[in-house]
Amino acid sequence: MIHPLAEISTIEHFFEELVTHSRKRGMQAAHEVIRGQVAESHLKQGLTLAADGNHPSVVGRYLKETLPHQWEQDLAVRLSRAIELWQLGESVEEILQCFSPESSVESSAR
Repeated sequence: MIHPLAEISTIEHFFEELVTHSRKRGMQAAHEVIRGQVAESHLKQGLTLAADGNHPSVVGRYLKETLPHQWEQDLAVRLSRAIELWQLGESVEEILQCFSPESSVESSAR
C-alpha cells in the first residue's frame, strides 16, 4: 500500500504498475490500481482527479495544497511531478526518474 511511510521502491513499483495498466486499458481503468494500492486519501484523490482527465494544473494545485500535510516536502514534490508526467503520457522510465536518488526538489519542480 502507498502511504507517507512507504519505501521509495514500493512507490516506484506502484507507478510502474499504474502506467502499464492505464496504457493497456485506458486512464479510467487506472481507478482499479489506485483504489487497490493507495492508502493515503489526498494522494488517492489526486490520482483519481488525474485518471478522470482533469487538467494537470488542476491536479497539481490540489496536490500542492494537500500532500505536504501528510508527506515530506521532497516526496510530495516527486509524487506531484510523477503524476503530471503520467497524465502527459511520458515514459515509465521518465516517471520513475522522479524517485531516483539524483532527483531533488529543485530538479523535480522544473
